[in-house]
Amino acid sequence: MKTCYDNNLQVLLHANGDAAIDFLLEAHKAAAGTDLAKDRRTVCIHCQFIRPDQLKAVRRAEAHPLALHRSHLLLRRHPREEPRPPAGELHQPHEGRARPGLAPTNHTDAFVVPVDQMMTVWTAVNRPLRSGGTLGADQRISPL
Repeated sequence: MKTCYDNNLQVLLHANGDAAIDFLLEAHKAAAGTDLAKDRRTVCIHCQFIRPDQLKAVRRAEAHPLALHRSHLLLRRHPREEPRPPAGELHQPHEGRARPGLAPTNHTDAFVVPVDQMMTVWTAVNRPLRSGGTLGADQRISPL
């Protein structure tokens, strides 16, 4: 990461879970030195199960959370992987990401799930579970 930062190269790091996000934030801190807030276009790919304190730290680091698209939960082939509350409610917290001033994205994880942008929007708006119900209703976003 330091080599990339020193050479003005963008870093895109997969971080699926709060421990991985902590790793990204610590690596950023070590690589950035005293200029922690410089916008290096660092991207946290997937950025799943992010804690509220990490949302703020990602914002301070000028990193960008790239959210895994919500249809992943709806279309997963392995029901045992379906997140459960309370941690599951923070799975892909779109609304929570918007609150601290972040601009999260929503993307597909092709070809794990189909490339279908309307499904991507629909699942972010509704946060459905394949087993029924809604996961983290307060994290739903507006269709607009």
